[in-house]
Amino acid sequence: MIKKYTRIGNVALVVTVVSLGTVMYVSANKLISEDARLPLIAVYVISLWTMFWAYARAKGRSGALGIALPFLNLIGLVILLCLKDFSNLPPGWACEKCKGKNPASDSTCRYCSAPQPS
Repeated sequence: MIKKYTRIGNVALVVTVVSLGTVMYVSANKLISEDARLPLIAVYVISLWTMFWAYARAKGRSGALGIALPFLNLIGLVILLCLKDFSNLPPGWACEKCKGKNPASDSTCRYCSAPQPS
């Protein structure tokens, strides 16, 4: 996994857990009004999406995948955890036609069969 994104994901995980715990605690004990909880809920949602995005990027995947998976809640988390880590693949080339990533040894794109640019 890519360390830079893993670190961002870990920080976002801590913020997510702390903000969720805070929202649950103040809601259960009625310490603040409903309107005052909205910023805490916003911090929770933003940190959750940041966590998913960072862990998807850490595995060498698209950040868009990390933005889409939180909509699936727990199932999205399981999918993210089960994804194969592509961050340690050897360097390759990107297809000009479909933008797919290909290993350096391939002469044609594995996604659209376009020839490797010279």
